[in-house]
Amino acid sequence: MTVPFGVLRDIEFTPALAPDKIALSEENHAGQGQKVWVLAKNVPDDLSGFGWNTAFDFVGVIDVTPDGQVLVCFSPEANGVDVDDVATVQRAVRAFAPDAEVMAVASHDWNADPWSRGTWTTFRPGQILRAEAALARPEGAIHFAGAHTARRWPGFIDGAIESGSRVAREVLDVL
Repeated sequence: MTVPFGVLRDIEFTPALAPDKIALSEENHAGQGQKVWVLAKNVPDDLSGFGWNTAFDFVGVIDVTPDGQVLVCFSPEANGVDVDDVATVQRAVRAFAPDAEVMAVASHDWNADPWSRGTWTTFRPGQILRAEAALARPEGAIHFAGAHTARRWPGFIDGAIESGSRVAREVLDVL
């Protein structure tokens, strides 16, 4: 099972999952931010900036096309930037690239998505101490993998890979 742990509470398991796992799912993690894709002009091709007290806390160019620069932007808040308002997005990008002209914006509300219930896993203070053992613990024939179950690098792709290796070993041991 590799679903985000905030979704576990919505899946019917028989027998039911352990109470600590359900409690963590109901609490969910703190990764409730925003990831926004922007096509803009007049942005340096090598822009990579971190902000403080800015609408986006990261803005970086990931591709340069004939139409402009493709930016990936992150906000730590679920509705930090109104992605339906190009002028608002442009103001947020201009904190990093003052001459930016935003041509297009794309985003997905991962926080409202019932299949994810949040963005990338970011544990709340102290949560990892409770979550590490509970989220990775097999329950009957079900084994749990995903970045949120990793012993090292939880919440990152390295952790996801590590968890896949761990679960493969667990299943092989059972078989």
